[in-house]
Amino acid sequence: VDRALALLKLIAEQSEPVPLSHLCEATGLNRTTVWRLLCTLEDNGFVEKNAAAPDYELGIAALNLSSAATERYAPLIRRSHPVMQELTNFCQESVLLSVSRFSGICAIDQIDPPQSICLKNYINITTPLHCSSTGKVLLSLLPSEELNAYLHGHLEAVTEYTITDPSILRRQLEQAAVSGYATVEGELSSDENGISAPIMYRSHMIALLSIGGPGYRLTADRMRELAPSLLDASRQISRLLS
Repeated sequence: VDRALALLKLIAEQSEPVPLSHLCEATGLNRTTVWRLLCTLEDNGFVEKNAAAPDYELGIAALNLSSAATERYAPLIRRSHPVMQELTNFCQESVLLSVSRFSGICAIDQIDPPQSICLKNYINITTPLHCSSTGKVLLSLLPSEELNAYLHGHLEAVTEYTITDPSILRRQLEQAAVSGYATVEGELSSDENGISAPIMYRSHMIALLSIGGPGYRLTADRMRELAPSLLDASRQISRLLS
């Protein structure tokens, strides 16, 4: 399964069909093994082979999986997008819409400003809770027992700035619970900062709205300046959903 998924990821990362030889070289697997895995994936519709050459691209089954995930959040994205665009125009930084997953927080929409340097694309990337502004918001809303269990677990140092001391992180979460937003400064990516606020529906958090950008531009002071606008935008989306 690991080998087949590795092949799928390699094929998905390319903008053009991928030669069999490249897949063998990239995975370190022998040609026969790669060919057999690809045949199974092809039989199940996850990859398609060029009839004229042994080149492969994603099949309809893989595309259907992606479409199903996108469709699931389509109403939320559709109602949030105009507010996100206004916020992007105002702050001139990337604005993201994210949802909670079992393994962390996943961005489902991102609008970037017309800047030469901006936040990397986080769509469909799952980020840890303790070192992302979105994750800190979620942690700040957890019942005390769940939060204690999480803080007593392993807090990985993703960058040199990642906070791994539970007591320091707890103080930040207490502040986030009061202010309604959380921030990170180089904790997930050393050269990026971010600020997030929850989107509520019937007293429950169903999504998160974030502003992110390079640390030299989106400084701690700048994030504090943008906090009221972010909170106002998240409340606008909450009203639209209700």
